[in-house]
Amino acid sequence: MFSQSQLKKVMQQMNAEPLDVKSVIFELNDGSRLVISGPDQVVRMKLMGQESYQVVGGSAVKETTELGGGEDDVSLVASQTGASDDEAREALTECKGDIAGAIMRLKKD
Repeated sequence: MFSQSQLKKVMQQMNAEPLDVKSVIFELNDGSRLVISGPDQVVRMKLMGQESYQVVGGSAVKETTELGGGEDDVSLVASQTGASDDEAREALTECKGDIAGAIMRLKKD
């Protein structure tokens, strides 16, 4: 096992930096999403001109086929715009799950 100083030295050699994130979202080619909530650690590494990310653990892993986003996204868009859940869901679907885009769309109307 590595000591803390050894681990820090290895991470520096790999140009690795820990990231402080709440969740990681993968958008899969089939249109579904894989959401990892509360990962224990996310590290960005830069080696030979390439960036690589490592995600370790997570309090919840959820796969969804909803292109418009999950219920958390719907609630967020609705609360930010004063729209109904149905309007927020429709805006998220039209914006392909882009929360900021859905909020902007609803605020324009």
